[in-house]
Amino acid sequence: MPCSSGLFRQRFSSWGNALRLAGLEPKKSTISPQCRNATRKAHRGKQSCAWKGGRIKENGYVLIWNPEHPNAISGRRRAYVAEHRMVMSNHIGRPLRRDETVHHKNGNRDDNSLDNLELWSTNHPAGQRVEEVLSWAKQFLESYGFEIIGNIHEGEQPCTSATVE
Repeated sequence: MPCSSGLFRQRFSSWGNALRLAGLEPKKSTISPQCRNATRKAHRGKQSCAWKGGRIKENGYVLIWNPEHPNAISGRRRAYVAEHRMVMSNHIGRPLRRDETVHHKNGNRDDNSLDNLELWSTNHPAGQRVEEVLSWAKQFLESYGFEIIGNIHEGEQPCTSATVE
């Protein structure tokens, strides 16, 4: 008398358990690496069942799906770019450098209109001596394409100490 599959599974909880009880070893399914990679690629981005149009919010910031962008976030969300960084990058016509940040003037992280964004640099001089600060400022301006013409006070030596009388 044949056993229905429902009763059989109720009795043994799975076909694999039934085979093991009968002294047989169930076959393990194997997936080739090519098939596994194809499946992963097929379920990323727009093909994913969780696709919501390529815009997500994380910690108040809007992230945009753009895996080819040079400022794409590294790590878990490799294909996303912070929208405020992408807006500023498009405005200045180049990818942002690692030492550059984009500040929201009104503090609202999802207001990414250009008039609400400022480009900031986290780069700063190592010391506070006037010569070092001026040297750093010259390098900083030259890195942004400014040309340094000369000193403000031609021929004068910078003041290195002050005396009070």
